[in-house]
Amino acid sequence: MIRIVTDSGAELTKEEAKEIGVDLVSLSVTFGEDTFALLTKEDIEKYNTLIEGCKELPSTSQPSPCYYEKVFNDAKEKNDEVIVIALSSGLSGTYQSACIAKDLVDYDKITVIDTLNASIGQRLILDMALELRDQGASRDEIIAKIEECKDKSLVFGMADTLENLKKGGRIPPVLATIGTALKLKPVLVLKDGVIESHSKARGAKQGIESLCQIILSNNPDLKYPVYLGYYKEKKNMELYAEKLKAALPEAKLKEVPIGPVIATHLGGNCVIVSCMKQ
Repeated sequence: MIRIVTDSGAELTKEEAKEIGVDLVSLSVTFGEDTFALLTKEDIEKYNTLIEGCKELPSTSQPSPCYYEKVFNDAKEKNDEVIVIALSSGLSGTYQSACIAKDLVDYDKITVIDTLNASIGQRLILDMALELRDQGASRDEIIAKIEECKDKSLVFGMADTLENLKKGGRIPPVLATIGTALKLKPVLVLKDGVIESHSKARGAKQGIESLCQIILSNNPDLKYPVYLGYYKEKKNMELYAEKLKAALPEAKLKEVPIGPVIATHLGGNCVIVSCMKQ
C-alpha cells in the first residue's frame, strides 16, 4: 500500500485527512505559554478566539521528528510505501523533521518531498497525488508527477489588513499606519518556497483585479482546478471567484478554508489563489 503523509500546512484537519486516507502530522502554535496542535476544528476555533485582540502574533512550530517516526515505523512494520508531501522548507522546518525521522527509521521505501509550496498550493499537489494513488499509480509515478508539478504550482494572495504584518514584524508600524490610511492591500507571491511582496493595491477591488491579471498572465493549465482560499470571511474571495469565472469560464474553482498558519499574517478577509501553469 502507498501511504501519503502531509502536514497541517496543506489546510487539512485530522477529520478530513482520515476521510481521504492521509496520515496527518500537525504544526503547533504558541500563545505565550499555551502551545497546542492545529489538528482539529476545535483547535482552529481555539486559535480564532485567542487571536482576537492579541497584541503580538503567536509563533508556529514544525512537528517534532518523533511524530513522523511513529508513522514511518508503522509503515515499515506493514511494508507500506510512503510519500511525504511537506510544507516548503523556506517557511518551516517541517521537511527537515520528516528527513530526520526517515534517517532514524532507516527504511528505503520512504520518500520525503519538499513541495516548495504552502497552503492551497500544497493542498493542490496533495490532491493530485491522492488522485493518482487512487487510480493505481505506482510510488515512482506519483513522485515523478509531484516533482514535475511542484515547479508549476503558483500561489498568490491578497492580505486584508496590514495590522497582522505589523504585529509579526514584517513591516514597520509607521508604514502600517500610512498603508491603512491609504487602504493598501499587499499582494503576495510564494516564490522558490518563500513568501515575497508582489505589489500593493489601493483597496480590495484593485487587489482582486491584480490577482486576476496575475493568474491570467501565467497561462493556467485548466486540466487542474483553480484553488481559492479564504479565512473566516468569504466576501473578497467570492468577488474574486466571480471575476475569475468571467475571464476563465471553463475553469473549475475549488474553495478551501485556510488555517491559522498562513492566515495569521493575512487577516480575516484575505484571498489566496493557486493554480498550475502550463
